[in-house]
Amino acid sequence: AKTLRGGVTSTPEFMARNFIRDQFDAFIQSKVGFRPGIDTIGALADVMKKSDVYYDWLRSGGGHSTFVDLSRQNLEHMAKGLRGDESALKYLNVINDAQQISQAIEQATRLGVYKAAIRSGKTPIEAGFMAREGTVDFGVHGESKGLKTFSSITAFFNPAIQGTDRFIRAHTDNPLSTATKAIASITIPSVALWFINKDDPDYKELPRWQKDLFWCIKVGDRGDPITWIRVPKPFLYGQVYGSAPERFLEYLDTKDPKAVKDFAQTLIDSATPAQGDPAGVFLPTAIRPLIENATNWQFFGEKPIVPESRENLLPYMQYGKYTTETAKIIGKKLNWSPSKIENFVRGVSGGTGQYSLEAMDLALSIINGKEEKGKRPTEWADIPLVKGFVTRPVETDPQSLRDFYENTKKIEASYMSYRESLKTLDIKEAEVIRKEYPKMMIYPSV
Repeated sequence: AKTLRGGVTSTPEFMARNFIRDQFDAFIQSKVGFRPGIDTIGALADVMKKSDVYYDWLRSGGGHSTFVDLSRQNLEHMAKGLRGDESALKYLNVINDAQQISQAIEQATRLGVYKAAIRSGKTPIEAGFMAREGTVDFGVHGESKGLKTFSSITAFFNPAIQGTDRFIRAHTDNPLSTATKAIASITIPSVALWFINKDDPDYKELPRWQKDLFWCIKVGDRGDPITWIRVPKPFLYGQVYGSAPERFLEYLDTKDPKAVKDFAQTLIDSATPAQGDPAGVFLPTAIRPLIENATNWQFFGEKPIVPESRENLLPYMQYGKYTTETAKIIGKKLNWSPSKIENFVRGVSGGTGQYSLEAMDLALSIINGKEEKGKRPTEWADIPLVKGFVTRPVETDPQSLRDFYENTKKIEASYMSYRESLKTLDIKEAEVIRKEYPKMMIYPSV
């Protein structure tokens, strides 16, 4: 769990997206006039240079609440800094690895809330508490020893619980202010963007999870390479105040029963800590990628790891367009699926593991000294940091193809069940199946 947390939070994509999401959370949940972006940029300068206000914030108890800095090493460095240890201060002043950069960005929003609270006349202790509550206080844990133990082996269990708890408390303590800010900053932009995208066939091909977690803005047009810019929605607020209204409008516009199903699923996802990825919250981190590979199902993206079109190939040939050459080489040596190798690496070490595979690809190309045959052109989604804010071309993973395979499997299963009922002379059951799945009657007989 520790390895995955470090691997996820060390990528530039996480840092940038987390920065944006934190601005929404702090704006909606704080009561001291926090100004998104403005207060955070100023606070980031204080974090980088370790100004007096930064140490005032630490002394108030406002620190130690971010997702990144709650490790023994980081807490030890902070404690030494507060005691005036020059070597520790030097270490803190020089942000020389990705974890420190991620921590500094995460701290900046909380320090921004602290400074806003001081401006409004709060005492340092009050301001420190408000800083912790401005987003999600990851230093909070329940009293149950069992849950604490489970949280230590499951990378994102406690953050999911605390995020849901903070969302509920914000609406309980300040229902009108919370709802007003959320509607102004999330619902109105979401509805406006939905009206812009609703008739675009390329928008309809985007996977549901992308539309639920991001605001998607189209760049390019027919005949040109089409890219969708993905602006991250804040967790939970984005789904309740953004995605749910979008799905409801989709149903009103199309009267498609599937839109109702999507809308209901979005509400369920929004109301639970799992938020569409129960496996990521409730499965111990060490076994999740093993289960995914065994079942050939990626829980978060809700799609097969090995595409249906390649499932019947030999294991070492089971890969996609974007699979790294390193994974293909390993797969061929061991007769394993390269797609599943990559899924395991990501499941254990997050985006950092994927970067390692890509770095090995680069090293191999330098060693070989020649361009590989048939190598695809570089896309925006291949560029570090940029990849966190753009999609792959929609034709690489279209929603319509997912729907096709899903419907095909349902029709095949219902048809074979219907035939089995007839074979065993269970006419009543056969009639029930025929009425429930009328489309199977057009399935070609074998």
